[in-house]
Amino acid sequence: MYLEFYGFYEKPFNLTPDAHFLYPSKHHRDALVHLMFGIENRKGFILLTGEVGAGKTTLCRSLVNQIKDDTEVALVLNSFLNELELLKTINEDLGIQTVGKTKKELIDELNEFLLKCRAKDRNVVIIIDEAQNMAMPVLEEVRMLSNLETEKEKLVQIVLVGQPELRKTLDKQELRQLNQRITVRYHLKALQQNDIANYIQHRLRVAGSTGDILFTAGAIKSIHRNSGGVPRLINAICDHCLLVGFTRNTRTINSSIVRKAISELYLKQKVMKTESTVSRRWKTGVAIGVAAAFILGIGLAAKFAIDNGKFNLRVGGKPKTPGALETAISREETVKAPAVSGKSSIPGPISQQGPADFAGPSHPSLMLAALDTQKAGLLGKLLKSEPKEEEKQESLPPKSMVVEDLLRVWNIPRNDIAKVLNAVGDNFDPDTDLIHIYENARIGCVQTICDLDFLLEMNSPAIIELNTPGSNGSEYVLLLAVEGEQATLFTSQLKITAGLKKLAEMFTGRAVFVSDNTFVNPLVLHKDSGVGLEVRKLQELLKKYDIYDGNMNGWYSDDVKKAVLKFQKKYQLPMTGIVDIKTKLKLYFLQPDTNRPRLQLDG
Repeated sequence: MYLEFYGFYEKPFNLTPDAHFLYPSKHHRDALVHLMFGIENRKGFILLTGEVGAGKTTLCRSLVNQIKDDTEVALVLNSFLNELELLKTINEDLGIQTVGKTKKELIDELNEFLLKCRAKDRNVVIIIDEAQNMAMPVLEEVRMLSNLETEKEKLVQIVLVGQPELRKTLDKQELRQLNQRITVRYHLKALQQNDIANYIQHRLRVAGSTGDILFTAGAIKSIHRNSGGVPRLINAICDHCLLVGFTRNTRTINSSIVRKAISELYLKQKVMKTESTVSRRWKTGVAIGVAAAFILGIGLAAKFAIDNGKFNLRVGGKPKTPGALETAISREETVKAPAVSGKSSIPGPISQQGPADFAGPSHPSLMLAALDTQKAGLLGKLLKSEPKEEEKQESLPPKSMVVEDLLRVWNIPRNDIAKVLNAVGDNFDPDTDLIHIYENARIGCVQTICDLDFLLEMNSPAIIELNTPGSNGSEYVLLLAVEGEQATLFTSQLKITAGLKKLAEMFTGRAVFVSDNTFVNPLVLHKDSGVGLEVRKLQELLKKYDIYDGNMNGWYSDDVKKAVLKFQKKYQLPMTGIVDIKTKLKLYFLQPDTNRPRLQLDG
């Protein structure tokens, strides 16, 4: 009803488990990592649990889409089966020509299939959804399937997916043999309030929103309170909110609309909690109280120690003993940036006119140096000036300034940068802040795991995470430029020159890229993606590489998949036919284009 009004090409909040809409929250990413680890390392039994509506089935479908082509998969969605029915379902889903009538005959057929797959170095995975519904004899039959193995490894990986009561069932004495064989476990939690806004915007964007639909902070708070962070309930509420917004001719969803939607859905104002949950939270509250008292005592003791000169900690924004990151890197030069007012870590005025005023060299070090035409550029100031003695103890600028630096390199307008910084806050966290960059700067942004060679190949400035020995943690810095074997990095207050070898040792693998095209985003595209704007962008990029000459219709057809496979083969990517994050990055950054910022002058 409201698709045309909001500009969608499909409903964003359907209750069906569509992997195309999977929001990559931290919990969902961690769950996928656990599942993929268990499957690829042939761990045998893997357990995924979560509350009703937490997104387990959607996660399973996404898992199936991401599993490598060298893996056979059986996805069992109906768990109300007896032993014989389960075996038949598994065999049929694996494509086995089943003729057996007894359990032994069906198991023999399955075992023969598994041995043939192993001879071809192919893995086999059985995913059983809603496993909490399985009777005890059926679970015992599942355990017996794990006996299909060679002397060195399992022939089949079995993923049990179910609600929390599945864990209680597995804890029973009669299932201890099965429980002991589960080596990989993950419990999928509900979304937190700060995740819900990102979740909603993600689904709106996938459905085709151009960003003109706003869920206010009050609306988000109300949705969290009434859904408990359960994705299925969030979908039900948001879908009805859009309907109410449509009837009121508004694209701004506020708390009043949420209350109206909830009342029409007959949802209670608070999420019902079981007695066990209340008891658990009461105990947690007591524990937190005790911990808080303990921490307060430590804090008072630390303050006393600081006042007496025994510690040198960061307190109230003051720097700790300098040099955790800069000491760890063998560098030619590390100097303190000039003091600046406000939130900007790059001195000089930001143009009110936007990107047109920043036209100039494409190499980021030259671009930054040219940003301020009235004063020396940032690099010039850093190279020519040393900090005054009295400046060395001033408060550090927020760590999120690496975000501003990167956006400045891409010529993002001042007003958009300000919106991003206000949303990001003082400490940049890509797990939660990428959505703020997308929403406020209207650019592509993505986080990926890679090595230094991949960064250099992309030849684009990026925010990277470095281990900082001596500070018990890591720090995000901007990888700005590479010349020869030396890299130029910016922290929130320092310019550091580091050798590539040392940089590779400290690089944790986490990197954040931005681009001027929203094609660079976490959404995975595959054969089941159907029709959409993202697929249209994919077709346009593939055409630039002269490997696709089909219609620009936004349909992920067999021809599109073949073109993706050609691209992946050419650029030494896993040949899956699936456009994951790394494939997206290579598609975008390796195209011939001289107008974007680059790491290397000769790149």
